Amino acid sequence: MKKVYATAFIAKSLLSIVILQLLFIQSQAQTTYNTVAPGNWEAAATWAGGLIPAKNISAGSVVNINHKVVCDPSGNMSINGSLNITGDTLTFPATFGGKITITSTGALNITNGAFVQLGTAANNLEVNGGRVVLNNAYLSVVKDFLSWAGGKRTYTNSKIVVGRTYYVDGTLLAKSYDTIRFTQMDVCAAQNGEFHVYNNGNLAVSNAYIHVQNGGNFSSELLSTITTLPGANGNFGFDFLRVTGNLRNEGSWVARLDAACVSGTILGIRLNEIDFTRSQDCSGTPLIGAAPELTFANPILVSGADKKQGAVYRFNNVFPGVYAQIKLKKFSRPDIVVNSVDLSGLGWDKAFQPNFGLAGTAAPNQKWFIDFELKFYDSATNAIKVMPKVDMTALDVDGDGQSIQEFANFQNPTNVTYSTLNNLVNSPVNLVGTQDTCIHDGLVTALISCPNCGGDGKLGTWNLEDCNVCEATGLLHSVCNHAYQSVNADETRGPVTNFIDIDTAATQVMSVYTFTDRSVINFRYGATTGASGSNAAMRLNSLWFRQFSLAPVMAVALPVKLELFTTQLVHNDEKVNVRWTTGNEINASHFIVERSTDAVHYSNVGTVKANGNTSTRMNYLLTDDIKNTNSKLLYYRLRSVDLDGKSQLSDIRLVRLNVDNNSSINIFTFPNPMVNDLRVTVPAHWQGKVVLFEILNSNGQTVQRVQSSNSSQTEVLNASKLAPGMYIVKATCGTQSAAQKIIKN
Repeated sequence: MKKVYATAFIAKSLLSIVILQLLFIQSQAQTTYNTVAPGNWEAAATWAGGLIPAKNISAGSVVNINHKVVCDPSGNMSINGSLNITGDTLTFPATFGGKITITSTGALNITNGAFVQLGTAANNLEVNGGRVVLNNAYLSVVKDFLSWAGGKRTYTNSKIVVGRTYYVDGTLLAKSYDTIRFTQMDVCAAQNGEFHVYNNGNLAVSNAYIHVQNGGNFSSELLSTITTLPGANGNFGFDFLRVTGNLRNEGSWVARLDAACVSGTILGIRLNEIDFTRSQDCSGTPLIGAAPELTFANPILVSGADKKQGAVYRFNNVFPGVYAQIKLKKFSRPDIVVNSVDLSGLGWDKAFQPNFGLAGTAAPNQKWFIDFELKFYDSATNAIKVMPKVDMTALDVDGDGQSIQEFANFQNPTNVTYSTLNNLVNSPVNLVGTQDTCIHDGLVTALISCPNCGGDGKLGTWNLEDCNVCEATGLLHSVCNHAYQSVNADETRGPVTNFIDIDTAATQVMSVYTFTDRSVINFRYGATTGASGSNAAMRLNSLWFRQFSLAPVMAVALPVKLELFTTQLVHNDEKVNVRWTTGNEINASHFIVERSTDAVHYSNVGTVKANGNTSTRMNYLLTDDIKNTNSKLLYYRLRSVDLDGKSQLSDIRLVRLNVDNNSSINIFTFPNPMVNDLRVTVPAHWQGKVVLFEILNSNGQTVQRVQSSNSSQTEVLNASKLAPGMYIVKATCGTQSAAQKIIKN
């Protein structure tokens, strides 16, 4: 009997274990809940399988809302797991009066969706160590939206409305972080409250638009930080900060404000750290973000000798109702030659492009520059015009590849932006104590710091007003006390490396200068030679009056990294082999080879499926049948398409037909004379091999060198920075060489 009872007991125990395991598996299977239709949270028809999630979401549970859902829990709601809202809305009706808490294990994620509290009865939305992530989302809270004890909130391209108070708070052991990118926030939207960054609270912003309404204050505590996120447009943390109460800062503030309006008082022991970039703008639509583009073209000489020091040029209609004058204020040396005040045909016609330098070969260790003075005028009245905001982008601040380095100085900009990956070096310039000739009386005296402004050229509580004693230069002549008349500004120096063309994608050698509330802007362009001389000392400078994003190109995740793209004429000139090699592919779908006869209108000639995802080098080939083509020139480009339909284009490759050079060792260059791009057709048996292209000046010196590791039939050389004159183009493949004379206009 004992044995029978023991056996029965074991059987029951095993059955209990199996039941417990089944219950555990079932509970695990129910930790993810998905909506299948719009409806109420409590309705089984709203959820997949009719399984309704608890309103207190347990740790480990995931609730995915992809339809319109109305939730009206009795009492409070706790999010200990993940609540994900995608593409639709979760609404709490006016009858809901509870509090919603996101705990340390909980997360609220909203993407292209909304979280909405209605009415006035609802209580707070509180982040107690949890996470909130909004992407292209909308969130409204009836009363307070609070975070503490290590809470993290991140908003991108979203809008947030808070009825009363918004704060971020932390402790030494559990700091809280808010990250706000390109997001609009309305705080105190329904009643008086505040926007408050408490001790151990950290606020990082990028182009945020924050409005504290109904007399609410914006405050920060001693151990708080407010910073600008890397990559912010214009390096602005706040595009606009509007505070209808007081603005008080006690903590660390290193976030710039593009525009601001404070109705109350600016307070705090560190109030001077609040980085206003211009006077307050309380208009209904303050000028924020990029300034309007200005166009500089067709200069007209209005006074002075053309292309000489002191000459003044007028640029009409740089902006509707506004014209500008640019003065060649000072030449650093008498042998400077101005080839063109504003060169057109190269670079960018809308930009101001002075082409000047030293003629012939510049000796080693030389420096030259021109100081420019820019003034704006009202076209109707000819009165001086104060521009609310001006963006100026210095393009292509580089070198000649051998010795020269270009530099630029802009006096007292409101803001300066560089790429996070750049080849520029910014150096403070200290002119105090140096000797300079006063243009008023000709006396050569030492320069001293202006006592009226302390040497920075600015006055006022926020350092926004120009000093009239030193004319905003911060310097005076020590004997006569006249204002220093040249540019006193930090120097931005480019590399020796020559970046091809004036390319707005070459963010490594670009910088954006923003000026606000200015009628006069002083700047300088120049260059130096190093230990060796250079015959490329006539430099083309390009200053475009608009803002560019300086995010480095390499930071963008492209579907394909193209390492090689060549074209080769084969089979008695009846076919073209188009070859390309990728070094990396991310979600790549396919490649399209496109052909044109005029370099404008392209048609598809073939599609090749991509590998998809790989970091291994992949080689591709498409053969194009051209025997029925009548054109003498064919242009090829490659379009790489990813799985989302986005695409990128390669550089263009040329194929020249009817060229009889199969057995001879000759090159063919065109156009000749040339202005910018030079095309070089190589012998057929050089195609696909390593070919070195060199451009030599009349003295036999190499001024440009380009090597193709897998030459196409026709390669393109950019010679835009060469001075006009005669040159020799030499191409070398192994032990064979060929040369041809060209003329650069």
